[in-house]
Amino acid sequence: MQSIGLDTGIGITMETDDAVQPAQSYFEISSDPHFLRVELHVSPQDFLFPVASYSKLFITYTDPVWSHFNHNALLNKARPIAGVRYYLPCDMQKSIWDIMQLDRNDMLSEMKLTSLALEALVSAFESIEKIQVSCNSCQVLQDQPSGGDFLEKAMKIIQTRFHERITIPEIAREIGTNQCYLKKGFKLQYGDTIFGTITRLRMLKASEIIRIDASRKLAEIAEAVGYSSLSSFSAAFKQYHGYSPQDLKK
Repeated sequence: MQSIGLDTGIGITMETDDAVQPAQSYFEISSDPHFLRVELHVSPQDFLFPVASYSKLFITYTDPVWSHFNHNALLNKARPIAGVRYYLPCDMQKSIWDIMQLDRNDMLSEMKLTSLALEALVSAFESIEKIQVSCNSCQVLQDQPSGGDFLEKAMKIIQTRFHERITIPEIAREIGTNQCYLKKGFKLQYGDTIFGTITRLRMLKASEIIRIDASRKLAEIAEAVGYSSLSSFSAAFKQYHGYSPQDLKK
């Protein structure tokens, strides 16, 4: 668990759980006269950016930030209901991803975290106001052409670049379609999510490398298949294979 307290009245806590894999990313909001808390649940199954495991973020806003938003027209137009799960919209996912990736040793990190936390809060209330819906109800899906040409292109991109930190928005832009069609169409055609396919290719490649050269350092193997963190790689490897990469090296 990581906790960060900012002088601006914003606190951020993040924790991961490799044993939990909910199907959809979402957020909940709770508040009282003195604070507001946004609880974010990030699932690898539908998150637009590559995450190795299920993560929870708690962003708490106190004074002076909360006193400003508590009297803001935005909040008055979109009062959240405590305990209700709201779909995590794309722009909010980008803010959360940036928070998760931010270098804590960066001298400007506090300023950046404050900015990203405020962006996430605004996105949350805007999505509540618009009654954001999940991709299963996306109207854009109805306008997409039939056939698997787009999806075959997506698969080729994944097969050749799975070791990179490629994201769903990047793939969608490259093949000329929208993210909703890409995510839903890909799973319908190939029986697995984009994240699941990337993970499978990474794990198979990692196993191949270990079997060829068991003396190679795990940190090097993790980097070679697209993981910047050895712990994330090890957790993903064990979840996929049922045993750790250290066990395979023995």
